[in-house]
Amino acid sequence: MWQKVTWSALRASVALCVLAGGLRAQQPSAEVAGDLRASAAGEQRYRIGPGDLLDIRVFGHPEMGREARVDNGGRIRIPFMDEIRAACLTEVELSKVIEDKLKKYLRAPQVDVLIKDYQSQPVAVMGAVSHPGRFLLQRRVRLLELLALAGGANTNAGGSLNLIRGKDYDFCANPATAMATGSVDKTPGPSKDAAQAGAAGDDSEKLFDGSFVTINLHDLLGGTPSANAANIYIEPGDIITVPEADQVFLTGGVMRPGPIPLRQATTLLQAIGIAGGFYPDAAKKRIRILRQLPGSQERKEEIYDYEAIEKRKAKDVVLLANDLIEVPSSTAKSMGLRVASATLETRDHSSVADATRVCGADTVG
Repeated sequence: MWQKVTWSALRASVALCVLAGGLRAQQPSAEVAGDLRASAAGEQRYRIGPGDLLDIRVFGHPEMGREARVDNGGRIRIPFMDEIRAACLTEVELSKVIEDKLKKYLRAPQVDVLIKDYQSQPVAVMGAVSHPGRFLLQRRVRLLELLALAGGANTNAGGSLNLIRGKDYDFCANPATAMATGSVDKTPGPSKDAAQAGAAGDDSEKLFDGSFVTINLHDLLGGTPSANAANIYIEPGDIITVPEADQVFLTGGVMRPGPIPLRQATTLLQAIGIAGGFYPDAAKKRIRILRQLPGSQERKEEIYDYEAIEKRKAKDVVLLANDLIEVPSSTAKSMGLRVASATLETRDHSSVADATRVCGADTVG
């Protein structure tokens, strides 16, 4: 009996050990996941840069608080301390650095660092937007949010935008790595790779050392997986330009003559539809397109039959920038309309005269 109890107790002990070991084995995974989430959240925080104005406060010692502007080298100066590297740190990280230095003079110092004036992360939005201008980032934002801050694309905007990303503002190439190694000592200017390339003489004549990206506005605003890919993070120093759309010009027998923006590929039939269609006397079979020749001020004339294109007997033509579309009037249709108008006017006058005579006769009788 005692032997059976012993074996039962042994098996229970082994099971508890295995269960405890499993729980201990799962705990580091949860910690790692938490670290990753914390790291991702940290990357969303604003990192101090040159030009930022900091408000530094020491709890219980107001005389030691002060405002400090980050210089071009990324440093700040505080009395009784050496220069402190502030660039590429968050407010919390810089407060910890100052607390460590104050431990020489105070017991358990508590320091708060607040950014009073954001100046180190400018971006610019220009072109066909409602409110073009320069914006100062206070956190990481994506392209679509910045476009919304600029009021969005206006009615003259084309179908794409351009993002120019230089390397002059790449003050913290990799903040996480720099913080881990404790060697955050990078001043604004061209990157190391660019400097090496210039030293080698390969790109010594380059005026721009960065990247130029064109993004489709329809993809960005479409709410599709391609929109998520196009909605990239904005970096300090980025310049976003929204070019105005190219135009074609309609004249003659259409309801709304004038310019039509080419936000996407537009054909002749589509342009006529945008213009509201034809006047009754329009010569649909003799539509003229005057197209400017490449590298020249001369224009080439081409004649298209709208009715044949509409019946799919001819191929619809894709319009190019600065095309001039002229819809002439049909002489026969114009004469027929004038004759019909004159006939109607004559009938109206005759009807009025007859009615007058009848009314006059009735009155006399």
